[in-house]
Amino acid sequence: MKVSPFDFFRGLVLVLVVMLAFACKTPATKCTREQLCYVDSIQVADTLKLGQTATLKFMVGIGNGCGRFDKLEINNDTTAMQYEFFSYAYYEGCMCTEIYSMIWQTTQFTPNKIGRYTLKFYQPDNTQKITYLQVVQ
Repeated sequence: MKVSPFDFFRGLVLVLVVMLAFACKTPATKCTREQLCYVDSIQVADTLKLGQTATLKFMVGIGNGCGRFDKLEINNDTTAMQYEFFSYAYYEGCMCTEIYSMIWQTTQFTPNKIGRYTLKFYQPDNTQKITYLQVVQ
């Protein structure tokens, strides 16, 4: 069976269009993700009186133009006198600008014992950024 050059070209274009359509259609799960933010700076008072609320200010890095600060999770271990902070960014989009932004966030918490508290911010590379807060009578 002989195929004309026109039919061959038309078939080739059709195959390329189909391949391009599938290549550009990325599943949404690949382009939407939540991940830990890098925490650059932490600001909190050195000393706090028992019963007072501590204001904690922290600077997070958002990796590209498709990201935004999403949430902060706090685990409080009263026996160990420590707070663990997990700050998350939400990324949506496959084609993003290369903008890296630093954003200040604020949270508050009230320690319930006298002593030295350890405040740990978990980083994307499995390290921790740590600071301390002394609670006095």
